[in-house]
Formats: sequence, C-alpha cells, structure tokens
Amino acid sequence: MPLAAAFRRLLRGLVLLIGLLVLAYGLALAWNLWSDLRLTLAAAENDARNLASALDEHAANTFGETSRTVLGLAETLPFKDGAVDAAAAREALQSRVKRAPYLLALAVYNRDGALVATTAMQPLGHAAAEREDFVYHRESPLPRIYIVPPDAASPRTIRVTTRLAAPDGRFAGVVEAQVDAEFFNLFYTSINVGNGGHLYLMRRDGAMLVEVPNTGQGPAVLATHSLLRDRLAKTVSGTLIESDLGIVAYRRLSKLPLIALVSLAREDATAAWRERAFKQAVAAAAVLALVLVLGWLIWQQLGQLDAQDKALQRLVDQRTGELAQRNAELELAYKALEEVSITDALTGLKNRRYLMQHLEADASLALRRYHDWLNGSNPSIAGADLVFFVIDLDHFKRVNDTYGHAAGDKALIEVGRRLEQVFRDSDYVVRWGGEEFLAVARGVDRAHAETIAEKVVATVSEREFALGEGIAIRITCSVGIACYPFLPTEPGTVSWTQVVELADHALYLAKTGGRNTWVGLYATPLARHADVKRLLAAPEGIARAAELHVVKRATLHSASA
Repeated sequence: MPLAAAFRRLLRGLVLLIGLLVLAYGLALAWNLWSDLRLTLAAAENDARNLASALDEHAANTFGETSRTVLGLAETLPFKDGAVDAAAAREALQSRVKRAPYLLALAVYNRDGALVATTAMQPLGHAAAEREDFVYHRESPLPRIYIVPPDAASPRTIRVTTRLAAPDGRFAGVVEAQVDAEFFNLFYTSINVGNGGHLYLMRRDGAMLVEVPNTGQGPAVLATHSLLRDRLAKTVSGTLIESDLGIVAYRRLSKLPLIALVSLAREDATAAWRERAFKQAVAAAAVLALVLVLGWLIWQQLGQLDAQDKALQRLVDQRTGELAQRNAELELAYKALEEVSITDALTGLKNRRYLMQHLEADASLALRRYHDWLNGSNPSIAGADLVFFVIDLDHFKRVNDTYGHAAGDKALIEVGRRLEQVFRDSDYVVRWGGEEFLAVARGVDRAHAETIAEKVVATVSEREFALGEGIAIRITCSVGIACYPFLPTEPGTVSWTQVVELADHALYLAKTGGRNTWVGLYATPLARHADVKRLLAAPEGIARAAELHVVKRATLHSASA
C-alpha cells in the first residue's frame, strides 16, 4: 500500500508536469508566432509605403509638367478679334506636344465648347461644353487645374485642363492636355505587388485615373471602406491594414488633387510567415507526440510495483541513455549530410547549391539599400554592392592532358586555397563547375572591384603549382566582373543571375583579350533594363555596346601610369 500511494502521487505529479510543459511550450510558440507576424506585417507596410512614394513621385513629375504646359498655354495663347487665333494656337500646341512623349494631344476649346485647335489626328468626340471640367472652369474665375479620368469613349486618355481667359478676364474656353494612360500602366505593371495587390492613382473625390491590375472594381471596392475614406480625406499619407484590401499605403500629391494608393494582399505578405508557422507547428506536434509517447512509456514502466522496480528503473535509465545517444548520432549524421550537400567534394569550397540558398537574402538587402538611397531615406550607399567574379583557369585542359587528372585535381585544390586567401570570410567563394570558380564580395563598393580582381589574377599566377613527382607549373586565370545592382538607378530590374551571366560575358572578353587578365562590365548612365535584356539575348554586341562601360586590366594600368 505505501508503494501504491507513492506511485499515485508520482503519477499525479508527472501528469501535472507534462501539462505545464505543454502549456509553457504552447504559450512560447504562440508568442513567437505573434511577434514574427507583427514584424512581417511591419515590413510589408514599409514596402507598401515605399511603393506609394514611388507612385507619388512618378505622378507628380508627369502631371506637374503637364499642368505647367496647359497653364503656360493659357497665359500665352494669342487672341484675334476677341477670340483665340486658331492658326497661332495650333502652332503653339504643336511645339509644346513634341516635348512630352506621354502626351497624346493638346487642344483648345472656345467658351461654347467648340474645338479651336488640336494636335490630335482624330479629335475626341465629346460634347465639351457639358463636360465636368468645362463646367468647373466656366464657374471658377481662377486658372486652376482639373483632371478628368478615362471614360468609356476614351479609355486611354486622362485629360488635364485649365481655364482660358480672354484679355478682359472673361471666360474664353479651356486648354486641354490629353495624357496617355498607358504611360502609367506600363510603369505600374513593372512593379511586383504579388497576386492580390493593386496600384491606384485617383482623384481626391475617388474618381479612378489608373488601376493596375485593371478590374474596373476599384472605385466600388474603395467606396465600401469607410475607415480608408476617412483617412484619405483627413491625412496626407499613411498606412493601415484592412481585412479586404490587405496592407494599404497612400500618399496625397502635394500640389495636385490626386492620391497614390498601394494595396498588398495580406496572403502574399504573410506567405513566408505562414510557411514558418507551419514548420513550427509541425515541430511542436512532433515534440508533443514525443512527450506523450515518453509519458506513456513511463506510465507503463511505473505500473510495475513489484520486486522488479529497481531492475526496471535501471532499464529505463539504460534506454534513456540509448535514446540520447541515438539522437546525438542522428544529429551528427544530419549535420554531416547537410555539409556534404553544400560542399564541393574535391576543393572543399562551397558549391552552387550553397550559393543559391544564401544569395537571395544578400540581393534583397542590396536592393533595399539602393531603394532607400533613391527614395532619399538613406544618404549613402557605401558598402551596399555585391561584386561577382567569374574566374576560369587558362588552358587548364592542357594540364589534365599532359599531367593527368590527379595532377589537375591538385591544382584545383590549390586554386581554391589561394582564392580563400584573397577573399574575406564573409564573402562567397564557390566552385562553379570544372575549372571555373565564382566569388561574390559582399557589402563592398563597386569601386574596389578591379583592385580585388587584380589581386585574384596575381595570387593565382605569382607562384608555381606543385603537382607531385617533382612537377611544378605556372597556371594563370581570367576574371570577369559585374556588380549587383547592375543598374544603380533601376535596382531590381536586372536579377543577380543575369549579373552572373554578364560577368561570364566579361570573362569571355578577358579570354579573347589574351588571358591572365580581368575585364569588368558596368552600366553607363544611358543603360536601361531593356538594353541589358537585348544585350544578353545577343551577347556578341556587348563589347561595342554604348550602354556598357568595359574596363580592362590594361585600361586600369594605363590610368595608374
């Protein structure tokens, strides 16, 4: 009986302990997931805020210039016999419309709504006198800007109008600029907002100018959210999280009656968090299952209240030790397997798989630094670049053919060791394939790229390679250089894999230029994403491309001399 009572007390304590452990683990897991979700949503809000700022700047530049154009015309158009001089007006419109590629046409209407002059081949068939902007300018004594969204009759046209006053100040008509809405669509569709995100440019009264993707439901959707409408009416900029719209950021243009608004789907923003939460939940379930299994085993073992109690306790201790040993062995085996999967078996360097696992995060950090710099939130981009070096051994096939593959393997091992001496521990040095290596200098200035490449070429070639059996030969290498982001003013348009491809083309130029040298490819201020895409599709034109600046080892030496 005393032993049974002790067993019952022990059993109750065990159940209570397991319950407390499970509760504590569950609370810790819930707190961790909640904190992670808050950080994820905060990062998404920051992304949306940056996108809204970009839309604000783009719209302000476009409509600001258009507004200055129509206001300037309204002030300078000549009058003849109390009416606008049509011939002179047409000439003035033609000279202005050529300066802005986003303008479809410029037009002038008289006070009755009749078309006086236009640059359009086919004028829009609107009853001008009844239009909302015409009525507005007729009733307003001041030359204000009025923006009219596209309609069914002209779905590609955004009209920017102002009041035209006669010499005596009376209302004489309207000056109109027709902005191509496709100009905004092309810019907006280049921005990745995920599967459920939207970009809007609208008037302060909710009239929609641009919606991407264009579902036609933008005004109706926004009209149903009273909190968002209230915020848009009372604040200049801000962010909020709506159950339907997701993560929303908006900015009111400072000198125009427009609002730029970005909505990111909550599902897209939290996709990575949900994946992490699922993995943690699976891990928690596994731990809970293990705890329950161990508890059940202990329950069964403690059920033996006879003379085998001490022997059974020794057995439990033995099995617990075996389990710990097996777990330790499994953990060591897993770590060894993981290390093998990301390590080149010959050189001991990391391999292509390792680089693919880690470089996306470095590329994202570089992009954020450049975006902050372009947006003005970061005054400097020092140390924000990723510099890619594609390194290939010159005439290495001769080494294998002359001395055998075993000697070639020794040379490759030594090359890897020398490259590790050149680059920092924080940089990536991987065997890219065969006798080709790829090195990535992280967090450096692109201005140091040639200096690093020079050190690579010198370090490989300055000492002979001992191949065994008294054989020692000199091996040289060629290096191709390219930096990420490749287009500093358009970060993110050229992927890091394309930068590797550009570095590979630079390597080809180094090979054809005599080997034992390096060549760097850089974008000139003229270069755009379309130019890079075209050159990658037809690389034979890279060496002569005006959009690229080719820096060679001889160029650097000449400059230093």
